[in-house]
Amino acid sequence: MPLTRRKDRARKKRLERTSKNATILNDSHENTDTCLDSETILSTPQIDLEEPNVHLSDLLRNPQLRQTLKLPQGWSIATEDSVTSLCMKLCKISSAATTSRHPVVITHCLTVKSDLKWLLYVHNNKLTPEACQSLKQFPVTLDIVTLENLLVEIDRLRVCCGHPDAQFVAMVNAKKGEIVANGKVSAKIDSHASVCLNGVSYLETVRTEKCELLSTSVKCSSL
Repeated sequence: MPLTRRKDRARKKRLERTSKNATILNDSHENTDTCLDSETILSTPQIDLEEPNVHLSDLLRNPQLRQTLKLPQGWSIATEDSVTSLCMKLCKISSAATTSRHPVVITHCLTVKSDLKWLLYVHNNKLTPEACQSLKQFPVTLDIVTLENLLVEIDRLRVCCGHPDAQFVAMVNAKKGEIVANGKVSAKIDSHASVCLNGVSYLETVRTEKCELLSTSVKCSSL
């Protein structure tokens, strides 16, 4: 068989395989409501988040797109409700010592809701952005750029150490872990993860209700 004819046949077979793979990929998008399998994901072109037609709302609707977010080291995307919920949870996992037997703990959890507003928990305490001096500059609603910048800033900030004095902690523990004034909790024990003060780690600390949780120094401005 002439060389030219053999080359034409080989080229035709390659085109047929490419067409078949494209048909399979299209069918997989049309016939499933869940995440694509790993083989299909590898076959899907990467999407550039810097393109103007890609928005944060697209990431909330498409769990596959979330994997293209730039996350600081130690952060991950929670997958428990990523398929069924139009919100996205980003968690920072730490090996900080705890009072429990768990070797690792989630110290930060940032949730982006369907309306693109964000909610942050630090050491399982809700952070109020308006009351946190270090995060007041971030908007109430996010886009991809402000989300990535927010993650970088949260990761850079230190967790406020509260009042880890052993005698103070023992006193509050004796009051069932809370200090109540005028019927409201004014301070409570935080044992979610260890805090550090002057190079010493403490498994428990007393945190006031006005604590900003995050700060550029070891203690927030409310202390």
